[in-house]
Amino acid sequence: MKEGKFSFSNKKQTSVMAAAAVLGLLIFSLLVWMVRADRQETRRTILDISDIYLAEMADQMAGHFDTTMNSQFIRVSSITANITEADLESMEMLQAFIRDRTVKNAYAFVAFLEDNGDYYTSEGHFSADGRIEGAKALLEGQDKYLEVNSVLTGNTMILLSSEIPSVMFGEHRLIAAVVGMTPSYLGERLSLYREGANAYGNIIDTNGNYIIRHDGDDGAVGRNLFDYLEEQAEFDEGYASSMLRDNVGQGGTGVTAFTLEGIHKYLYYIPLSVNDWYICVSMPYGKLDERIGELSSSMTRVAMTVILLTAVSILGIALLYSMVIWQKNRLLAREKESTEQALKLAESASMAKSEFLSRMSHEIRTPLNGIIGMNHIAMHHLEDPERVSDCLNKIDMSSRHLLALLNDVLDMSKVESGKIELCPEKISMKMILEQMMVIASSQAADKNIAFHVESSVDDSLVVLGDSLRISQIISNLFSNAFKFTEAGGQVWFRIREEKVQDGRHWLHFEVEDTGCGIAPENLDKIFSPFEQEGSNVARKYGGTGLGLAITRRFVELMGGSIAVRSEPGRGSLFLLDIPFPEADGAGEADSADCGGQPENEENEEICLEQKQFAGKRVLIVEDNELNREITAEIVQAAGAWTDMAENGKIAVEKFAASPEGFYDYILMDILMPEMDGYEATKKIRSLDRSDAGTVPVFAMTANAFAEDVEKSRRAGMNAHISKPVSAGELYKQMKNFSAR
Repeated sequence: MKEGKFSFSNKKQTSVMAAAAVLGLLIFSLLVWMVRADRQETRRTILDISDIYLAEMADQMAGHFDTTMNSQFIRVSSITANITEADLESMEMLQAFIRDRTVKNAYAFVAFLEDNGDYYTSEGHFSADGRIEGAKALLEGQDKYLEVNSVLTGNTMILLSSEIPSVMFGEHRLIAAVVGMTPSYLGERLSLYREGANAYGNIIDTNGNYIIRHDGDDGAVGRNLFDYLEEQAEFDEGYASSMLRDNVGQGGTGVTAFTLEGIHKYLYYIPLSVNDWYICVSMPYGKLDERIGELSSSMTRVAMTVILLTAVSILGIALLYSMVIWQKNRLLAREKESTEQALKLAESASMAKSEFLSRMSHEIRTPLNGIIGMNHIAMHHLEDPERVSDCLNKIDMSSRHLLALLNDVLDMSKVESGKIELCPEKISMKMILEQMMVIASSQAADKNIAFHVESSVDDSLVVLGDSLRISQIISNLFSNAFKFTEAGGQVWFRIREEKVQDGRHWLHFEVEDTGCGIAPENLDKIFSPFEQEGSNVARKYGGTGLGLAITRRFVELMGGSIAVRSEPGRGSLFLLDIPFPEADGAGEADSADCGGQPENEENEEICLEQKQFAGKRVLIVEDNELNREITAEIVQAAGAWTDMAENGKIAVEKFAASPEGFYDYILMDILMPEMDGYEATKKIRSLDRSDAGTVPVFAMTANAFAEDVEKSRRAGMNAHISKPVSAGELYKQMKNFSAR
């Protein structure tokens, strides 16, 4: 009996163990299947994210390609903008003009196409048949054409052919310009390499031949990407070079994955808008592959642990697996949350950019529409002097508005890049405030707003500070207050000295208005670049959203602080505290010109009426013909005689060849060919003649930042006048240096 019981017990135990083993094996198999399925799903998810990311980068590069090529075609179509009758007098003159355009624009090739199918280059007159593919298209009425050409010079070039305003040359008309650029020249402008992402783009045709390489290797043009990958790359499962070749040949878009020279890469390809060309964006995904490897290793360790624990206890296996799954889910949840947060930030940045561009488009087009519209009206009413005068006044106002917008954007760009610098000088706060009050009073009168000033600052206070930036800060706050205050409202300006500490005068400024006010949740938002309180504010009041951001950056750059208090419907109060170093020694402050227009306009009228510069001789140094004409007209209107120099080298030669004291003023542009304005001024100052160090030299340039002013002074110039040139400001500087 005992033996039977023992036998039954053994059989039962064996059955239980067999059942447990089978159950354990089933559970283990299920776990292995789940781990493998999870790995595959993780890889698919990462591939999907990679596909989206590369597609976005490829779209950006394709958009940049379209923008760049449109810009280059515009340059090509305007290549004859400055051609003259003298340039068309003979073959030699036309060839000289072509050589000049080639050198100045750094082109590899330039030609002009005739209406009979021939073309001119700096080398001679040739037939375009079989040499320029785009010639036929242009002769048939197409306005532009893009092609790869290896025939004309023996080297591979990208040819851009564009129609031009036709001009008569001999018996035929020149109807188009053909410009050759090396692939590397275009590649530099297309920004095909993204350093932060370690991604690069190549441009190929549908056969896989390289058109432009990201590394600027012109020798690679014509080599085949498909053949190279087929020979050198090992494609991932589900991908092949033949699939890539077929999909591109059929005009498709997609992604492929492969390993090349030990680096795992993904390549996204998308067709461009011209010539059936493609842009292929390649990016190594080492970090993603590393992450996939970590997940794979983690799952392998889990599986091995499960195998070991299965031998000990099925419960232990289940518990361990549950812990692994929980840990993995938490990790994926964190990654998902991080990805969603990054996506929200990207969407927010994109929306802010779009809103800013839309607002800037509106703000710029508004004064530009006024300029174009008033110019059109004036041209059609030339017989009506009053109407023309009214149009010109409105064009002037719109131009000033447009210039103010441009200055705001440039200032913000300089601040954001950290390149803006303060230029401290000895200044009188009384002088700056008086000039600002003139401008503010005029603004207040225009809107029928009561303007109050409360100042307890000593009139004799002289400190060190950047007068231009101080004026800009106060002007921005005034402009903001008057903009958001309706007619009949009030604006206060208060200033007092809070304390004197460590050789610094702490001045407290307040600008208060009775305008619409600001909601509490938007008080910080108004100091951010490109932001306004809301879209309704932009629609109702306009503006770029840069004024207060620039103001805060300037205040902080000076070591001060700015704050705001406001209630909707009850107005706003802006408070500033700025420390100004005390000026060493006594004496008068440097003159501070805050750009007060009334004084300049009055000065201009007096100079024109009295011809105050009659008998004066002025040398105008400017490479732009239109700018020379404008400057000469301004100077001659006040009675002066003018002489011209197209660059700094000619200016030095003319001054050196003139009798001593011949020129009374030199108006010097900065950026010019042959010799720039800085070098020309230094050479004039170094000449061995009595008037070399005394003749007034004024910089007249579009370089308008404070560091540019300081650079002009270091070069030996007496004054710095920013373009667009104000006649009143120019006359003022000429009067300042007339008694030399």
